[in-house]
Amino acid sequence: MREYMKHAPASFYGLGWISTYEYVQPNLIPVDTVVCLNAWMKQYCRETNAEFPVRYVAGTERRRQYWTSDGTCIAPCDNSPAWELHALLLRGEIDS
Repeated sequence: MREYMKHAPASFYGLGWISTYEYVQPNLIPVDTVVCLNAWMKQYCRETNAEFPVRYVAGTERRRQYWTSDGTCIAPCDNSPAWELHALLLRGEIDS
């Protein structure tokens, strides 16, 4: 289990593939975990009472629910749900 993401340096001089290998790949979620998460998300999207966090846009309020014309429930928010999900997956705290 990893505790932290590997941070990229403030500046980098050299070959691009080296920086990708050293700084991007260590922060990627294992493929089998992504496949399981994708299956779970597809199932969740089929549920009639699913609520979808979406990027906040002008004219909406965070922490409020809105319904689209087709009945989909959306909830404006910031990026924290995506950050939290990535952190939980990276630390292995969500079973695949």
